[in-house]
Amino acid sequence: MTAGSAIMSGLSFGLTLGLMPGPTSTLVINQTLQYGFREGGKVAISPIVADIPIIIIVAFFFPSLAKVSWFLGVLSLAGGGFLAFLAYESFKIPAMQRKKETGTARSLQKGMLTNFLNPGPYLFWGTVGGPLLCQGSAFDPKIFTLFTFTLYFALVGGKLLTAAVAFGGREWLSPRRLCLLHRVLGVVLVYFSVSYFFEAFKKLGGAA
Repeated sequence: MTAGSAIMSGLSFGLTLGLMPGPTSTLVINQTLQYGFREGGKVAISPIVADIPIIIIVAFFFPSLAKVSWFLGVLSLAGGGFLAFLAYESFKIPAMQRKKETGTARSLQKGMLTNFLNPGPYLFWGTVGGPLLCQGSAFDPKIFTLFTFTLYFALVGGKLLTAAVAFGGREWLSPRRLCLLHRVLGVVLVYFSVSYFFEAFKKLGGAA
């Protein structure tokens, strides 16, 4: 892989992952609507921090990690529970509450947990990033560095764009409509939570 192809691959993967609907994107919107752009931005940058241990884990256990059903099952189970908790928090937001103190937002922590308990990054680095990491370590570490930098630059950029759009729309929402939107986002989080639980039972059932 050349430097140019590494950059293009990183940008393509990153932008796709950054704009793709999912638990992290939903949390970006939720935190932005409730607390403002700054808190939504914290969720947007959380994959940079959360993925560091994931990359290290995959680097040591690649390529067998992605094939361990019980590991992914337990991860999905924990992720489903956490997303259910976030959905509960979204549902209980009162109709007239537009913004809390930012000190109680815990946006970065929520974003990191959402990302770390999501099997997706493990599967991505186990099937796509892992081979590049191993290749980079053996042949050209600059290739992997370019790929990783451009990947997260585009991924975080996509999430920040999502936060910006949500924040712009927030100013046009009445408190009642804002509350309704939080309920809708709560339903989306419930959907992802159920899908995580389903995946967990499937993985753990197959591992038994």
